[in-house]
Amino acid sequence: AVMFMKEEAKKYNLNTSKLGAWGYSAGAQISTLGALQLQDEIAFKALVSGAGPMDLSLYPENEAIKTYLNTSFKKNP
Repeated sequence: AVMFMKEEAKKYNLNTSKLGAWGYSAGAQISTLGALQLQDEIAFKALVSGAGPMDLSLYPENEAIKTYLNTSFKKNP
């Protein structure tokens, strides 16, 4: 969605130097990952992350997190 806004900025009269992201729970995780992964392409001016899972190291043995990260904290702290 962010890349679409950047590519279509002129068409929709968007100022891409003033983009922000907001999400709650899973949306918070997606917003945060997007903001971090796209920081070279789009510099977000704001990020609101409500109840997002930010410190995954709190659950080092959680199988879902191991699957998500494709590694474990023991192998890759």
